[in-house]
Amino acid sequence: MTLYDYPAPAVRIINDEPPERGAAKTRRSAVLIVTRKPGQAVRIGEDIRVVLMESRGKQVRIGIEAPDDVQLYREEITEAERAQYRIHADDEGEG
Repeated sequence: MTLYDYPAPAVRIINDEPPERGAAKTRRSAVLIVTRKPGQAVRIGEDIRVVLMESRGKQVRIGIEAPDDVQLYREEITEAERAQYRIHADDEGEG
């Protein structure tokens, strides 16, 4: 059985940026919204698998299976590092 033999889950793609008139067609980012139950997964490409582990109230636990060369970070950590970098860069520019 291949990936394409499975029934398609409920999927909705959100892209709230309307194309500008006369603009060249460019690839825009979109949000893929998928309904999953615990134990079900979503694949990103051939190598990345995101599994819904459990759901409790307003929290969900996910598992991410990816090759060793793929770097995985929680978004709040990368945002904090970027903010710290901006503060440091601003401090150096004052001298």
